[in-house]
Amino acid sequence: MVDIRPQAGPQENFLASSADIAIYGGAAGGGKTWALLMEPLRHTRNKDFGAVFFRRETPQITAEGGLWDEAEKIYPLKKAKPRLSPSLSWEFPSAAKITMTHLQHEKTVLNWQGSQIPLILFDELTHFTRKQFIYMLSRNRSTCGIRPYIRATCNPDPDSFLVDWTGRENGGAGQGLIDWWIGDDGYPIQERAGVIRWFTCIKDTFHFGDTREELIERFGPKTRALSLTFIPSNIYDNKILMEADPDYLAKLYAQSEEQQQRLIHGNWRFKSEGGRIKRDQIIHLKPGMPVPDMVRIVVAVDPSGSSTVNSSEVGIAVCGKGVDGKGYVIEDYSGLVTPEQWANRAVNAYNHYQADKIVGERNYGGDMVRATIRGADRTVNYGDVTASRGKIIRLEPIAAYYERREIIHCKVFSKLENQLCSYNPETMDRSPDRMDAVVWAFTELFISPSMGGMKKVKLG
Repeated sequence: MVDIRPQAGPQENFLASSADIAIYGGAAGGGKTWALLMEPLRHTRNKDFGAVFFRRETPQITAEGGLWDEAEKIYPLKKAKPRLSPSLSWEFPSAAKITMTHLQHEKTVLNWQGSQIPLILFDELTHFTRKQFIYMLSRNRSTCGIRPYIRATCNPDPDSFLVDWTGRENGGAGQGLIDWWIGDDGYPIQERAGVIRWFTCIKDTFHFGDTREELIERFGPKTRALSLTFIPSNIYDNKILMEADPDYLAKLYAQSEEQQQRLIHGNWRFKSEGGRIKRDQIIHLKPGMPVPDMVRIVVAVDPSGSSTVNSSEVGIAVCGKGVDGKGYVIEDYSGLVTPEQWANRAVNAYNHYQADKIVGERNYGGDMVRATIRGADRTVNYGDVTASRGKIIRLEPIAAYYERREIIHCKVFSKLENQLCSYNPETMDRSPDRMDAVVWAFTELFISPSMGGMKKVKLG
């Protein structure tokens, strides 16, 4: 009989966890893929058992040394047979089946309507969206006698739904799935590794507690809660890899500082900076201070250039010019949304803040933005902004306002601020969406201003 065992330490702890949802990893080389591949083997004698591995895209499954290649080293030892059609899968002598597939598009989850998946395995959970994760919870059910559960692996990504730096920095508990296990410095809190907590999702909002009973007491007896844990690991936990490929660590140290912090040290917060705008040039409105009256407010849109929700994010920023002459970033509504969705977001923001205008950059999709906005509401005041085609040149005048501390953020906008501080036109093919939306807004407010009526702004 073939005996397949995990390595002692985090890998073993991950496979021993009783949580409904266990997330493993947070650095490169920690043995994440093997741990995930081993998990379903405990059930393959059950003829009715089925598990599904998800990657965001199919090439990530079949790439050299990827999930499929690693499975070929393990599953044949249990006499499993590979199947390439109609989907990539492994069939065991009992008739148990393990499938490997993708969730490339947001709507791909709908292909799983009506499915019952006893074990769902996400390889690199940070590649998926929050919406995809929440939907697939509904497919995690079982009639084969095995309690349904979810296992996932990940590398650190400060912009993923697993952590919520914006919520934490604005004084909230944060909506990140693993926030509780990650310290304010971005590193995992080792004392909390493998500790089980509970969560429920109500109206698209996560609520966390130390026990199921705590959540039931807070939200009522009908509350359905799931147990959750996070187990960090790094390359030093994988002694087999260190012995087999001692140079791998040197290859990780050859990466950028940002990648070293994430892939070696497991930092979920670090983002390299070297952009035109410096971190200490971003001024935040002090807590409790009211937002000044605004002379003008604009909503700026930077479209992704695609008609689907699966491309780059669409930048949507609400900015104003105060009676004190300073610029204010009031709200950031950017996100992965379709044209209809971003148009509705922009129009809703325009109405909510009684904005003077919605603007889009003329040289890069102005006609498309105008037509899409008009399709949502023909009554809004729309205008083009004309900015230089050179990326660094069009940012320069706005960066100068930041340098003089004449732009103030009404709260912490982590994703936007990370883009502002890290954008380097020499190394980035395209300028970031959130940053561009802010540039268009302040270009309209400061570079080509027109008159408007005084407005009061209420945050929230």
